Amino acid sequence: MARSSSFRRLATVGVVAALAVAYWGGAGSPTFSSQTSRPHTFATSQKSAESTSSTNPVANLTQPYNQSSQATPTSSVVGVAPLVIQAPKSLGVIEGTQVQLQLSATGGDGPLQWSISSNPSWLQITPSGLLYGIPTSPGNGRATITVTDAAGRSSQVTLPVSVDVPSGNWSGYVDYSPNGVPFTQASAQFVVPTLSSSLPQSCASVVSGGMSLSCSLAEWVGIGGTSGNNTLIQAGVYEIPDLATGSVKIVPWVENLPSPSQPVPNMSVAPGNDMKVSVDQVAGTEWKVTVEDLTTGQSVSGVGNYYGSGDSADFIVEAPTTAAGQTAPTPFSSPIKFFNVKVSSSIQSAGQVMLPTAMVQSGNVATYPGRFHSSYSGFKVYYDDQQG
Repeated sequence: MARSSSFRRLATVGVVAALAVAYWGGAGSPTFSSQTSRPHTFATSQKSAESTSSTNPVANLTQPYNQSSQATPTSSVVGVAPLVIQAPKSLGVIEGTQVQLQLSATGGDGPLQWSISSNPSWLQITPSGLLYGIPTSPGNGRATITVTDAAGRSSQVTLPVSVDVPSGNWSGYVDYSPNGVPFTQASAQFVVPTLSSSLPQSCASVVSGGMSLSCSLAEWVGIGGTSGNNTLIQAGVYEIPDLATGSVKIVPWVENLPSPSQPVPNMSVAPGNDMKVSVDQVAGTEWKVTVEDLTTGQSVSGVGNYYGSGDSADFIVEAPTTAAGQTAPTPFSSPIKFFNVKVSSSIQSAGQVMLPTAMVQSGNVATYPGRFHSSYSGFKVYYDDQQG
């Protein structure tokens, strides 16, 4: 008998409900998939990073993203303006792409000299203040930038640095086991975003039944999304603009690839709602997925067979694929927050590897994650020029 990846049961709490084939109105059934561009691969035994020589969708991207200015002045000296560094608040770059960013400073006396310390080995600075380098592996770090004037007065800033794995359809964090042990549990909460009231004209380039087929957005939690063999168990919330009414269709869903996504029955979700998704192994190939709307108290769970490798836990904002192909992410007005991110206790205690992933389309960074914060065990995903 052929294996079946579909869910046998999906039920509201206390009520068993049969799950029908997904119905997505005029938009068709979207596909929530593994990454379309994933040059970062891992060895089976140690999950260590390999070379970044494979295809990079942003090979010519040299300007970092995730920038807003910060400045740290020196103490005031009579007759000399304080020395102030003009630098980004943080630095977001793509793995394997060349970085060039000219820093500047105001004030001080005479020629300025720049230096860098406590920095990732790939990131350097010239005496004239040009930051440069090619990041060789993803992750988060910091660099201390110092500028000194002719009188020996100096000013410093500490610059958070995030090196993101590029993807054509994902942004967020992917968690890898440090010892090759498969994940058996992943869960997180996220806040359903409010889409921007003003959509780009490109969102209307392909429309069916009033629904945009060129822009969409989804937030989800899953296991196995980077295996490359089209096996992924996941659940989340999907937003698609209804251009006919000016509203947004919001659908909670569950998917167990290679089977198509299915809507969660008897659950109505609104922007701003606090959602929780849990993916848990019951025994062997039997897995349970639970979708909860903590704002309204609704909870739906389902059980099915998953045959994937479970080699990653994925916390993602995605631009799904519709009948028209790969969509662009629908603009959202505020950063999307993931929090209370949890994975299998055995992997979490062993020190999992959380790698940031940025969505890159047409050579531009569309959405990207901020730093992972231990204070709330989570992160935020930003759209385009929002600041992290």
